[in-house]
Amino acid sequence: MRPAISLPDAPHRRATHKPLAVLLARWRERARSRRQLSLLEPHLMRDIGIDHVEMRGEALKPFWRS
Repeated sequence: MRPAISLPDAPHRRATHKPLAVLLARWRERARSRRQLSLLEPHLMRDIGIDHVEMRGEALKPFWRS
């Protein structure tokens, strides 16, 4: 006879998914903000203190890199 397997209770399982949900939300926000940055007009880039080279470097970063 095999021993019974104890499964974690529901609140514990939900707690393990929270860090993943936070990570996915962070990645989604990075992708969105980098996409918007790539669409800025030159005068707006100057307003925030970046040039085309800096914008391109940031916009081309993969979403998983901070």
